[in-house]
Amino acid sequence: MSYKYITFSIVSLSFIFFVYTFTTIDKFVRVENEAFTLDNNPFFPMILNYSVSVRTINNSIVIGPSREYDHPSEFDAYTKVGVELRLETHFKLIKSMGFNSLRIVGLNDPTYSDDRIGSLQLETHDSLTLIQTTYENKRESYLKALGELIKIAKKEDLKVMLILPRPQKDFVKNTSRINYIKDILMTFSKEPTVFAYDFFNEPLYFDNAEYTEYDLVIRDKLDAYNLVKFWKELMTTYAPNQLFTIGFAEPLEVMEWDPTILPLDFVSFHTYHPLRVASEIYWFSKYVNKPWIISETSLPADNDSISYKSQEIFMKEILQKTKDCGGVGFGWWQYQEVDWRVFEHDFTALVNLEGKTYASNGEFIIGSVKPAGRVIPNFQFQPIGNCNCPDNYYNILGYEKYKITGKVINEKTGEGIEGAVIRSWNQDWSIGLNTFTDENGVFNLYSNQKCVHFNISAPGMSFVSTSKTPQEFHYLKNNDADFTAAIDTTLEYHSIHFQTFLKDKDPEKSTLEFDEKYFSKFRFYTEMEDVLLREVEINPH
Repeated sequence: MSYKYITFSIVSLSFIFFVYTFTTIDKFVRVENEAFTLDNNPFFPMILNYSVSVRTINNSIVIGPSREYDHPSEFDAYTKVGVELRLETHFKLIKSMGFNSLRIVGLNDPTYSDDRIGSLQLETHDSLTLIQTTYENKRESYLKALGELIKIAKKEDLKVMLILPRPQKDFVKNTSRINYIKDILMTFSKEPTVFAYDFFNEPLYFDNAEYTEYDLVIRDKLDAYNLVKFWKELMTTYAPNQLFTIGFAEPLEVMEWDPTILPLDFVSFHTYHPLRVASEIYWFSKYVNKPWIISETSLPADNDSISYKSQEIFMKEILQKTKDCGGVGFGWWQYQEVDWRVFEHDFTALVNLEGKTYASNGEFIIGSVKPAGRVIPNFQFQPIGNCNCPDNYYNILGYEKYKITGKVINEKTGEGIEGAVIRSWNQDWSIGLNTFTDENGVFNLYSNQKCVHFNISAPGMSFVSTSKTPQEFHYLKNNDADFTAAIDTTLEYHSIHFQTFLKDKDPEKSTLEFDEKYFSKFRFYTEMEDVLLREVEINPH
């Protein structure tokens, strides 16, 4: 699949320097020896995801807290000064919780006009009224507003990662997007408070999401490489002292957006649900050849279905797992609870919507810090154990009806490929599941429904062939299996409670210590013929 690129002339940004004053002190975060440094000292980014709303106040752009924060579905200030005071108050609380960085969410999903200009649109709010305008019409005001947010973060000694809009296949719309990105890079290139740019949030879910046809949605690994190489050139040209990454969703990204071949400064990934998190950390730690961080994780807790204590235990265990497995940064989703009517989103945050909390400036927040929000100041940030393979690594969700055994092989060498990712779906694509190959390239794929559709890849490799289709599988009966227990064939991770699999059924003791007996069961089994992969040939020039 091809991708068009274009060279743009540098647009004058002299007006920006009039509205925003930079520091020239070299306090940029660097990547050195597979870790971050700041002012020649080790730096471990502790990132809190913070959502913002772009607003119009007195005909000027103002960027402030998400409308969902404090009072869900209504803004808490209606003047520029008031909005910036709310930002300051939130950032002071975040700093007191032990975080040193923010990942700014909400600037990365603009729309585009359908005319031949394809202008990037800004959806802003004045009170509750939606106002749509073009970025070009509000460019100076927008960049100034973003500068003010960064200035407030700097005052509170918080580094900032900015998420940028995803790529557009439409050439005209992508041109508008690239102009926006270049403006951002040039405007803040001398501001060390901005330590990184996330050029794409979760390609697995959002790449070419404007299309439905498979041929338009799918992306070749080389195409992804060339696209990221272009982004790297933008960074080198316009923001050489800052870092850039991609917010990968999970190991399945290796199918197209292979983090092992992309020219990123560091790898950032998102992982959720106790049954998945430790296994995905393990895979990234073993098979990604770059410094890596978790930029999103969480366990939703409403202190009813899941207790605040469980969320606190999860925070401690995952932070420690990150350190033990060599991660160089950690991020939590998100700052405050929201009202999106989905449990997994509404209660992941570290600040709830109950009571009041006062910040050091005397201002208060509608909400209280959950126990997990008090973990960081007392955390030791030292490895204390090994990065062991989790008991559920090869059967993450504890499926127990079918097992398919196979082997993934390097076409050229004939050797088994370790760390390959196998993704499968049932007949109607409603249930997806995955596993990994072991050190010999062998995999065991467990499921509760028959697997019909497959996608198989590995770091630095692309699919070649397999000679046997799933429809030809002949399943044999496992005579040692227990056939009396009922099996839920509709389970996928959103509907599986991790507590079922714990060694100790009390989730307030551990959220990650699972009983291995749950993850090797199967009633029927079969074999897949060898799967061949070949190395992706990349020309770095």
